[in-house]
Amino acid sequence: MITYLINFILCSGLLLAVYHFFLRNENLYQFNRFYLLFSLAFSLIVPSITMEVYPAQPTLTEANQPVVIWDMATAVSPIITANHAVQQSVTPASAPDYLPYALIAIYSLITVVLLVRFTRNLYAIRCAVAKNAARPINNAKLVLVNDAVTPHSFLKYIFINKSEYEDGQIAPQIICHEQTHIKQLHSLDVILIELFQAICWFNPLIPFYRKAIQLNHEFLADEAVIKNYDNTPAYQYLLLSKAGQLGGLYLTSQFNYLATKKRLIMMTKNTTAATAWFARLAIIPVIAVTFLLFCNKTAAALAPVKSIALFKGPAPVKNNDTVSKKKLPRPPMPHLLINYPTAKEGASPAVLKEYAAIESKYDRRYYRNVPKIALSQADKDKLEELFKQMNRKQQEAQKIVFSYQKKFGPIIPTQARLDSCDNSLYAVWIDGERVKTSELKNHQPQEFSRYGIIKLPKVEYKSLTYRIVANFWTTAYFNSLNKRLENPHIVYYSTDKNGEKITEFIE
Repeated sequence: MITYLINFILCSGLLLAVYHFFLRNENLYQFNRFYLLFSLAFSLIVPSITMEVYPAQPTLTEANQPVVIWDMATAVSPIITANHAVQQSVTPASAPDYLPYALIAIYSLITVVLLVRFTRNLYAIRCAVAKNAARPINNAKLVLVNDAVTPHSFLKYIFINKSEYEDGQIAPQIICHEQTHIKQLHSLDVILIELFQAICWFNPLIPFYRKAIQLNHEFLADEAVIKNYDNTPAYQYLLLSKAGQLGGLYLTSQFNYLATKKRLIMMTKNTTAATAWFARLAIIPVIAVTFLLFCNKTAAALAPVKSIALFKGPAPVKNNDTVSKKKLPRPPMPHLLINYPTAKEGASPAVLKEYAAIESKYDRRYYRNVPKIALSQADKDKLEELFKQMNRKQQEAQKIVFSYQKKFGPIIPTQARLDSCDNSLYAVWIDGERVKTSELKNHQPQEFSRYGIIKLPKVEYKSLTYRIVANFWTTAYFNSLNKRLENPHIVYYSTDKNGEKITEFIE
């Protein structure tokens, strides 16, 4: 939300600056009216629009190759499971944060106050119409008031002093000026900007928009008077003679508005057709650039990356009509047998039969909703003794296999890598525990001995708030893991009832 508010204010400020430097001194009053109203609406909407961007591939190693660490043996880092769900560590509940509620209360209070003020001003205008005589004039109504006020208008009503009107002291140019406000519906712009200010009062630029819009209304009304009476000097003199009179009701379009000098200058301002068209067309790239700067950017679907996996199971076999329902043969799995000794001659049939008999005690016919395999120490010792008598081909054919995992090599992150993880695209784990991304600010690169990145495909992060998993291991944690890898791992390998290959690490 804070990002949205900042982008809203900056976007409205940039568009207002474009108007101030390039449009306000040009005789493009109708276009300027549209531009100012459009700028407010555009600034409010654009920060809420989401646009997918393609972030640069993160640099992880000197070879610039992404490294993915799946620590499936020790379960110390986030694991991508068979159904591709990212397992997250549970963080303890924190104390309730009342700041958002306080901010909402303050915002609501100020908004209500401004809306009440706006309603009271509308009611004051209604009372002025109700208690004074009104006379029709073309498509408007003259409201004759007893107070000494300058002529002003709102909606279809023109408010003028009764005695001045009856004495013939109201020049026809003044009536024409106010009728132009009514005909061009300038009051609707004023109502819109007032509601906008009541709702978006936190934007300090809204009053400047209001002033620019109302001044542009005066330019439009002055332009209409000059076209109808074709006597610019006389109208300028009339404007100066009324400059010292009292103002009218709030919200109304007043003949004696501020910046009289600016109005006098603009009456003689001429803008060539070429300049007018250039100004209109130049706004298109301004709007495009503003959109790109202030829209809400999110990461697009990330392309698959090459990975270095500690344990990588075989590709699954799809269960469809073309797949036989019979028991599928298990392919060899040499990737799980890392540096484990083998017997050149191989085990005898009796040894293989004995091994299979022990395996059958731990048969895993269903993959999900079953407890973890608990291998008794006696069976473990016996299986390992028999397993060492097998050659490599025999070992690969077993359901329960023994595997030595290679020790981890160090991959030390740079400071730039730590800094890049502190954004909404990342979820960060340190030593197997989920932490806030800002936690990395409290660490130096030399504190870590290894790190890795897991980039989630688009289909997997639709329900997540992050797109990339960053996993960091401190030096002590890194050393403890390598210490544990001195002993072999026991792996259970089978297929489930759907024919999918299953790799399960016992310990």
